[in-house]
Amino acid sequence: MNTTLLYSLFLNAGEAFKRYALNVCQFKEDVICKDDLKSNITLSRRPIVCIANEDDHYELQRLITEWSNACTSLHESDPDRYPLTMTAMRYQPAIYENVKSAKVFINDATNSRLVQASSFIKRLELALRCSKDVGYNICLQEQLAYFKKYSDEQFRVRSSGYTEVVASLTLDNGEEMRVKVPEYGICLAGSNGHVPVLTKVENKRVRNSIYDRLSAIKLVVQPELDIYHELDVIALKEAHAKAAQRNNENQKGL
Repeated sequence: MNTTLLYSLFLNAGEAFKRYALNVCQFKEDVICKDDLKSNITLSRRPIVCIANEDDHYELQRLITEWSNACTSLHESDPDRYPLTMTAMRYQPAIYENVKSAKVFINDATNSRLVQASSFIKRLELALRCSKDVGYNICLQEQLAYFKKYSDEQFRVRSSGYTEVVASLTLDNGEEMRVKVPEYGICLAGSNGHVPVLTKVENKRVRNSIYDRLSAIKLVVQPELDIYHELDVIALKEAHAKAAQRNNENQKGL
């Protein structure tokens, strides 16, 4: 079977699970997007299913198995192109067993990645060649000179405006675990016919970040990005870790 067909089967298997889960779920995240005509449409994703009967349990497990088989077949057809570590394969749908209850949190999330200075230099040089605005060109030239000064460095790039759905599970034995809900969703199953109790926490969790203590660089051509010297980030993390260690030692000494 050719790779193109296997990739199609892989996508279809994921969508089949997601459709079924959305039809029987107790929670889903609705997001507003634009269609091709620029009209607002609502898309549902990240369903959480509290399994209430054996029929749903059987069908959801069957769909997960189909997804897993499609994932394996696609990977084996071209391991370099479709590694098991790729995002679409890493966050697979799953059934969590022996769940007593769960709380759902919708948190603000931030995408973070490392970028070489050379990447910014290329973008700024391209913008400079295309722009005829004198004032804008001055800003481009100043920032280009800045990144050339640190041409051998890496920079931490962060972009916000995302959300993540996290389920905090309490198991029958009292153990607790946190699960990041993927696009396809997850399923929760109780023991002895028990249906897990699902509670949605309305308020988004506000998290303190070390980046609050750093000044972000705003790229002229992409002002929505927050950019930091990676060396500054590393130094601040190390200082924070040392301060936390000293605080723990002081508390032990009391």
